[in-house]
Amino acid sequence: MINRGKGTSIEGRPPDLIVFIERGKWAYTKLSRGQPAADELEVLMKSHKSKFHALLILKTADCFTTLGYEVDREPIKIKIEENRYFLPDLVARKDNDLYY
Repeated sequence: MINRGKGTSIEGRPPDLIVFIERGKWAYTKLSRGQPAADELEVLMKSHKSKFHALLILKTADCFTTLGYEVDREPIKIKIEENRYFLPDLVARKDNDLYY
């Protein structure tokens, strides 16, 4: 029902990656009457070129969350000037602090 593997190590022990296979998605849908959440790594891989980069974003987001920040892993693009945009990997907010 799930596919289990090891992720890329950013520091220390590599994270466990657990993803529903089709049968697991079907079972989740039947048991919960809802759709399973999208796989975070799969979502990030659509907009980033390497698995290491996507895992680094997830690790950084986890660190900010542990520190009490609200983290957006899929922020909107920010227009800088005509035909130029800034596409941050994530945005972390807490009180008056904002990090891209």
